[in-house]
Amino acid sequence: MIARLFHVLGSNDNSCGDLSSVTIRNASQGTNLLIAVLGASMDDAGEFIVVARESIICNPEGPEYECETSYTLSTDQKCGNNEQCATIPSPVELGFCYDSGVDCECTIRQISGVQGGEILPAGIYEVVSVAENDAGFASDECSFRVNIENTCNPQGPTIRCVDDPIRLRTRSCESANGNPCGIMPPAMLAACQDFNECACTTEQVSGPVPGDKLEIGTYTIEMSATNSAQYSSTCTVPVIVE
Repeated sequence: MIARLFHVLGSNDNSCGDLSSVTIRNASQGTNLLIAVLGASMDDAGEFIVVARESIICNPEGPEYECETSYTLSTDQKCGNNEQCATIPSPVELGFCYDSGVDCECTIRQISGVQGGEILPAGIYEVVSVAENDAGFASDECSFRVNIENTCNPQGPTIRCVDDPIRLRTRSCESANGNPCGIMPPAMLAACQDFNECACTTEQVSGPVPGDKLEIGTYTIEMSATNSAQYSSTCTVPVIVE
């Protein structure tokens, strides 16, 4: 409440005097005000008027609060147990608030959730906050989500080896043992694919390589695909020499 005291000063001819006022702040409703009027002659004191009225400085229902909208981060580093992680921006943006009162400010306070600068793995994290005005009145609690998504597939890229086995026939060549053999040719053995923003490459891990002389029998080539986050997957290609 704001109470305003108006005192009209009298004069000898009872004409109106000057208007004066005083403001009393932080007086709760029902406060008693003691007013004293001093003068040489009370007959000539004239009139005085006391006007007390309540004025809402801050909204007692709390400020209006527009919460931050949920947003998504992509992982950009490794942390913990070989996990992909992202850093929470600092400070955590919580939205904005305003109060409908007079000269009343408001602030936003985070109640729970992630903190700016935290390094976290992929997941969904909820942030809860509230806005309070200068009088201590609070808004409803507000929440939004920070979604962290893996940039690369943690299971490794999708790798696909050629569907059919490689078949070789023996030629007029001899292996180290002097037996008939086939020669392993160059070939495109596998391809890989990962999430949209993640690159991957393939390489041969084991098995015969181009130029090897292979005796009659069955061999296995193992291919591996590795993505930008260094997660791998494998597939195999059979080689049959007849």
